[in-house]
Amino acid sequence: MPQRAHGNGPTPHDRHIPLGDLCDLVMVDTRLGGREEQVGDGAGPTPAPTHERSPQLLADEQWEWLDEIIGRSTATWVVLVSQVQVAPLRLGWRPTRSGSGRWPLRVAPIVNPDQWDGYPAERQRLIDLLDRHDRDDVVILSGDLHGRFATSIRRHGRPALVEVTTPSISAPTLGSMLDARLPIPSRWTARWIRAINPHIRHLDLEHHGATIVDVDHETIRFSNTDEGDHMSIPKSPTEVTAAWFVEHLGWKSPTCRSTRSAPASA
Repeated sequence: MPQRAHGNGPTPHDRHIPLGDLCDLVMVDTRLGGREEQVGDGAGPTPAPTHERSPQLLADEQWEWLDEIIGRSTATWVVLVSQVQVAPLRLGWRPTRSGSGRWPLRVAPIVNPDQWDGYPAERQRLIDLLDRHDRDDVVILSGDLHGRFATSIRRHGRPALVEVTTPSISAPTLGSMLDARLPIPSRWTARWIRAINPHIRHLDLEHHGATIVDVDHETIRFSNTDEGDHMSIPKSPTEVTAAWFVEHLGWKSPTCRSTRSAPASA
């Protein structure tokens, strides 16, 4: 998710754009600012770290900045933008030893440590921050998974957070990368991911595109565009292939619903 290196936050890539009483757009850098080295060997999925072994994703000054913005916001919505996905994404499970390398074994979920799954204590810190400020009208935008996701993030005793992850525009899709590495079709892998991650509302690993965000005081509408095969010339006409809505219902919990729209005319 490219950003100009001219932010107004604690690091060059942190930005806060207030849009009147409608929305506070908060783009927090999860790549460079305070990010510590992720767990694993960097070669791919790895067992999820425990909270005790969770590295730091945001610098302390980023947390202070985020806490201040969320705390003073009076806008209808807060849209939080992260370069990497916040919601949990389990890929499977496997036994692993404790941090000391000794017994007992534990069964740990297999995750992509590059996203917030590799920094579980930081994700809980974000949820705790939103709970402390009593904010249920926060929606998360993310990317860098090379696929389309619409997910919810559970909170104890509160409405789930809604997150939309935008696909790649020109880089290989997650589906194509899985096809190159696994002996089974990526569509089967997608079914497996959906089966073990019931919080995923929509999943598409096969298509490129971009995400259009339309915000009003009642609803945020996310529309994913399908650019067709980015290598072909000419490209196929852009179509709106999927849309999600988050409705602002005052004191009631925001809800996420999925719909399929008819292709837009060329």
